[in-house]
Parts: sequence; structure tokens; C-alpha cells
Amino acid sequence: MDFAYGRAHPVLVAEPPGLWERTGTAVEALRLAMTRRIQSVLPDSIGGIASALITGERGGITEEDEAALRDAGLAHVLAIAGLHMALVGGGVFWLLRAGLAAVPALALRYPIKKWAAAGALAASCFYLVISGASPSAMRAFVMLAMVMIAILLDRPALSMRSLALAAAVLLLARPQDIAEPGFQMSFAAVAALIAVAEWEASRERTAPRGRLYRWIQGIVITSLVGSLATLPFAIFHFGRATHYAVLGNLIAMPVKGLWVMPAAALSVALMPFGLESAPLHLLAQGIAVMLAMGRWVAGLPGAVSLAPAMPMAALLLITAGGLWLVIWRARWRWWGTAPVLMGVLVAWAAHPPDMLVGSDARTVAIRGSDGLLHFVKKPGDKYAARDWLRRDGDARDIAAAVGVSGLKCDGVGCVVKGKVLIAVSLRPEALGEDCARAQVLVSAAQATNCKGPAVMIDQKAAAEGEGWAITLSPTPKAESVRQVRGERPWVVSTAE
Repeated sequence: MDFAYGRAHPVLVAEPPGLWERTGTAVEALRLAMTRRIQSVLPDSIGGIASALITGERGGITEEDEAALRDAGLAHVLAIAGLHMALVGGGVFWLLRAGLAAVPALALRYPIKKWAAAGALAASCFYLVISGASPSAMRAFVMLAMVMIAILLDRPALSMRSLALAAAVLLLARPQDIAEPGFQMSFAAVAALIAVAEWEASRERTAPRGRLYRWIQGIVITSLVGSLATLPFAIFHFGRATHYAVLGNLIAMPVKGLWVMPAAALSVALMPFGLESAPLHLLAQGIAVMLAMGRWVAGLPGAVSLAPAMPMAALLLITAGGLWLVIWRARWRWWGTAPVLMGVLVAWAAHPPDMLVGSDARTVAIRGSDGLLHFVKKPGDKYAARDWLRRDGDARDIAAAVGVSGLKCDGVGCVVKGKVLIAVSLRPEALGEDCARAQVLVSAAQATNCKGPAVMIDQKAAAEGEGWAITLSPTPKAESVRQVRGERPWVVSTAE
């Protein structure tokens, strides 16, 4: 027997898909088919990493492997971005130019460099399509396209103008990307690298160095500059810093550039003929070597440290100073160190909140005398609780952070006695006494006639505010997530 809910109503007939929809469907079908063929040859986590490198599908990668690469400063190998696009575009450009240069009749009469740039641009576009055209891949493609177009127009291939044009194109298409960590970190790294390259090109040359020395120097400088440029954004968004990223990239990038990516490109080239098995196994061996290197670096003492989240003012000061440093070439560029140092000082002097309240009004954390956050009860919102600890630079798990000095609980609520009396009412029966005594009150029930506390957050206020931060001195005051975000068209309340 069939059932229906509600009255019947007419449904508009869907229009037949247009050319753009059919093309998108065909591309997705191609990506899924390629992913299935890759993972049929390379199962488990190795296959997941291979798929991430080729088609952008990251499913199947174990948490242990992902954590090892992240802690070794190699997380960028899993996201198709600047490195992958540069290896593909740069590799095709070099191969085409070398092949054309081997034919004197072409090399002496025609602009083979421009031909190679056009071929590299086409290959990079194909890679963008089969990788899923994620925002990071799109950013990398636009930046590489600017380089190749500059070659076609006889302009400098790498310059701040090209980078600014790439940023303008991306922001015109997706202005919201400016708040994304990937956008900020990728452009910060590339801007710093271009500034260093311009400085290197302008300074006086010393005695010539060997090829091996220049190669190692290039990897070290690239890793060091990229790590320093992205460090403020990594701390702001993720609350963590990797300390051996230079070492990780120094030993793993040759494997990535000379082994992994060529094997991946060869497997894609042979896939239409059904001959991808051998290069995929070669790719798997390279990934295994790279993973082993990542695990070793991640296992070194002090490989990763958590850091308290810095305030927005600190990030803005560091960003402004960094932009001043990389944009100018004259001596006054060094004035940019002043706002950078001011930003570091603001981050160091920032006072974290004394108390945090989740949107459920049951997840409550109080900063103890040891300077760490402690949960009053086992938190109901474990995602928020883990995020609070991480943003506080605290590596403890939730269970180890439950309980605080001076805490007393019964069946209806908890009280924390200190310079300020804090009450957490879990049931309506506790509201009467807590309203009369507490200076800060958090209630899991709705409190309508509670006027005594200096700060009172009940169930409705917690949900509408989407979480609260409370400072206790000199006088208790609270600020909600909603207040920080502001009333803007793109801010959607989770309480609605």
C-alpha cells in the first residue's frame, strides 16, 4: 500500500540539461571513473593519496597518514594547489620546449617558448578539470595561467603584477574567498617567494655555486620562506605550528617532484589505453617513500606545537607589515617590520576569555588558576569543546579537562566559588537560589525573571548568541559569537 503526506500539488517539469550541465556531468563521470581505476589498482590509504593527487578525491586516506603528513609540514601534498599545478605546468613546459629545441628547423625559426607555454597552459587546464576544480586548484591555475600568458606576451613571468592580477580575478569571481585560510596562505607564500626571488636577482653575484648546492639551497629557501609567510595564518586559523617543515620538504619534495608526480602524469597518459597499472604501482612506491619520510619527521621531538589563537588585530597588523615588506623594493620596505612586531606583541599580550559557554547552554568551560580551560560537566557539544581546547593551545583531551578547583555540583546544577561566584543551572529548580546568589549565571532552562547576576545566559540567549565568551575582571561581561560576526547578509543564525 502506498502513502502520501499532504495534498497533491503540481510539480514543474524539469527542463532538459543544457550544454554546460551535460559537460559538467561528463567531467564528473570521467573523474569518478578515473578514481575507481586508480583505487582498483592501489587500495587503502595509498590509493586514496594517489586519487587525491590526480582527481582530487581524498576519500580513503587514513587519519594516521594525514596527520603524519600534516605534522611534517607536508599537508600541501594532499591538496591540489600551487605545487601540483607548478609541477604539471612546469613539467609540460620543460618537456615541450626541450623536445622542440631538439629540432633545429623549429628552434631557429619559430617561437618555441611560446608554443611550450601554450601547451603547458592546455595541460594545466586539463589537470584543473579532472581534479575537480577546487578553490585551491582554481587559485593555482589562475596564478600559473598568468605566468604562461606573460610568456606569450613577452612579459616577466613571475612578478607582483601577475600575482595581483591573479588575486583580482579570483576575488571578482568569489569575493568571499578572501576570508578562507587557503586563499590567505597561498597568496602569502607566493608573494613572499616572489619578493625573495626579486631580491636574489638584484643582489651582486658571488662565486658560482654547483648545481647540487643551488638545488638544495632552492628547496631550503622555498620551504623556509613559505613556512614563515604562512605561519601567522596557520596559528590564527588552526592554532598549530610545525617546526620541521623545512626538513620535511627538503627530503620529501625531491621524491614528489622527480618520482611521484611524473608517475602520476604517466599513469593518466596511459589510462585511455588501459596501461596505467605499471605507472600506478611506481606511483604507489613513491607515495610509500614520501609517507615514511613524513612519519619520521612527524615523530621527531617537538615536531608540532599548539598555540593559542591570536586576535584578529594581531593578524591584520602582521599582514599589513608583510605586504609592505614584499611589495616595496627600496630600503623603506623594512619599515614593514614595525607592524609585524606590533602584531606579535598584540598576540602575545592578548587576554583569553575566562569562561566559554556553548550554544546549548550545557557546554561550559572556566579558566582555572593554572591558566587552562576546565569543563564544569562532561560537555554536550563535543565538537565545540575540542575546538575550544585547540584554539586555547591545549593538547588535552576532553576527559582530562573536566573538573575545576572550587567546583561543587548536585543533581540540579553546579557552583564555582572564587573571586566571582559562578552558577551553572542544569534544571529549572536551581534558578531561584542561583539568581539570588550568583554573579555569573548560565542556565540550561529559560530564565525570564532573573535580574540579580551581572551576566546571565539562559537557553534562549545561548542559542541566539551561538556561544558566548565571558571575562570576569574587572567586572563580569559577556560577548556572543553573533555580536562578533555582526548583522550582515551572509551571516546566518544557527538558531533560526
